[in-house]
Amino acid sequence: MATPHLLNDLNAKAIYLGNLNLQKPTSRERYFWNIIQSFDSVTHTYIGTTNGELFGSKRVADGSIQIGLADESTNHSLNYYSANSQGDRIGEFKTSTPNFDARVRPWYKAAIGAGKPAWSKIYTDFVSKSLLITGVQSVSDKSEKMVGVLAVNITLTEVNKFLHSLKIGKSGQTFIIERTGELVSTSTLDPVLLVKGKDTERINAASSQNSLIRAAENQLHKKFGNLTEINSVQQLDFDIDGKRQFIQVQPFQDIRGLDWLIVVVVPEADFMEQINANTHTTILLCIAALILATGAGILTAKSVIQPLLRLNIAAKEIAQGKLEQTVEIERSDELGELATSFNSMAKQLQESFAALESKNADLQRLDKLKDEFLANTSHELRTPLNGMIGIAESMIDGATGATTEIQRKNLLMIALSGHRLSNLVNDILDFSKLRHKNIELQLKPVGMREIADIVMMFSKSLVCRKSLQLINNISPDLPPANADENRLQQILHNLVSNAIKFTTEGHVEISAKLVTNQDYPQKKEFTIINSYLAITICDTGIGISEDKFDRIFESFEQGDGSTAREYGGTGLGLAVTKKLVELHGGKIKVESTIGVGSKFTFTIPVSEGEVEQRRDVSPVTSFQLAADGLFDKIIQYSTVNFPEQSAKIKIMIVDDEPVNLQVLVNHLFREDYAIFQANNG
Repeated sequence: MATPHLLNDLNAKAIYLGNLNLQKPTSRERYFWNIIQSFDSVTHTYIGTTNGELFGSKRVADGSIQIGLADESTNHSLNYYSANSQGDRIGEFKTSTPNFDARVRPWYKAAIGAGKPAWSKIYTDFVSKSLLITGVQSVSDKSEKMVGVLAVNITLTEVNKFLHSLKIGKSGQTFIIERTGELVSTSTLDPVLLVKGKDTERINAASSQNSLIRAAENQLHKKFGNLTEINSVQQLDFDIDGKRQFIQVQPFQDIRGLDWLIVVVVPEADFMEQINANTHTTILLCIAALILATGAGILTAKSVIQPLLRLNIAAKEIAQGKLEQTVEIERSDELGELATSFNSMAKQLQESFAALESKNADLQRLDKLKDEFLANTSHELRTPLNGMIGIAESMIDGATGATTEIQRKNLLMIALSGHRLSNLVNDILDFSKLRHKNIELQLKPVGMREIADIVMMFSKSLVCRKSLQLINNISPDLPPANADENRLQQILHNLVSNAIKFTTEGHVEISAKLVTNQDYPQKKEFTIINSYLAITICDTGIGISEDKFDRIFESFEQGDGSTAREYGGTGLGLAVTKKLVELHGGKIKVESTIGVGSKFTFTIPVSEGEVEQRRDVSPVTSFQLAADGLFDKIIQYSTVNFPEQSAKIKIMIVDDEPVNLQVLVNHLFREDYAIFQANNG
């Protein structure tokens, strides 16, 4: 059904380009004679001009091609002439229709009414008395002036022949109808047109001579009422004389106005006969296959399953730690090879486990020695380091007139180097403990402002001569944290000292606020607690690039190579800090802008009990009382022997345990004595 419109399009382009000149009879007639030979399904191709003329060619029953002409030369009669092998007219006309005017023909009117390529209505050819449908298209020349209407006829008898050639089951049929119910074509070659003299009348499917077509059309009307309601493929079934029939109806439409229904009717008996025969054969084959499979299964079970069961039992014994298992299967096939491989595997497992146990014992012994070495070495190193740092800083602060500038710089370098070594020793020891999960927290209510005061005081010596202000902005009204006091102080000290190290001027500030679980969601392994303290250490230092945020908390990682060379450090401080925060059930994060500063925020759970807010967070112990008495004796001795310096007494405390230093700071230094300097070893 696409061919007529393809041919019309070719003819229209030929007219527009001048390849088909309607004013030259010889070239015009040869063109139409040649074009129809290329399309076997086409019976007639022609053009009706705006003057009512017609030029074209048609294929007649014997297969020959005739030239059609209606113009002034034929006295406006439509004549058809025989043609030779070159497409030229020969002899007298074969048929003639007088007073022909193309403009009144239905196909011409269909093209003018549509204004685009279209189909004419199905009509009866006045010569052959057969049903035709014409594809039409108006055509213009290069000046956009309408020349006429191109038309290509398809005889629906050709569609009948095509449908008749189809094999639809044993006795199935197909037919095509319009939405009005009128027959277009059938596969049975039953008539679709009644001829009464010169008049013709189309046959409705409900009045067809074929009983199957009538019954199918009747079922469609019962189901849908109106054939215009069928807009998609539909399937239904019905009975004729107790025999079931299946119907499928499918719309056949195109953009040029074609709107038909294709109906296929197949009796159930056509395909059930073969299906029933195949079912009988299949049942017999299934029974035979079942018998053979059962016999084969029994034999297979005896020869395969039992050895496999023995292998399974031995494997389970090995899984339970009984590595001395072996399997005895004396056969040379795949099962025998499997048994040999299994025995070899069991032997290798025994040897491997023995070697692993020996190595594991050695590793545990070495690990224990390493931990003991780290603990002893760190203790032996920290005490003299703290003494060295204290002496160097005391000389810097108290002997300005007695030392040169070079000596002061050297003393400052000694103090700073001592701090770095002390921090390194602490970080390495803590990192080792955290890696082995040997740190046990001593949780209790801890006041954050008091801890921050202590850390700020300890950190003053790190400021040196920088134009840097240390700010404790934690409200005393915040509830206490549920934390290990020493470890919390260590977390703050690491973060504050880090901020001081990378900040040359401005401030380092500690602040805190109360948050909930939704603000800082915890990991699954931590207990869910209602609220947290979010502690923030903010500085105005060099900042950290965003792509380094995740890496700075890893072991032995720093901001980048340049900062490591300029500011020093091992890269363990933040890794230890992160582990200690997570050990408390909190999280730590960083925000930073290059050249503006950094902000480290970590969370610590809030204590569930009511804790009195007080400046001295550590309870008084016997050690504190003893130290307090010692402190009084030192003051008394100094005021008696050095009365002129009694307002400027300096005491250096050397200890490798931060808790001892904190005790002295919180309980021994009273308001009437100023603390000049303190170092958190």
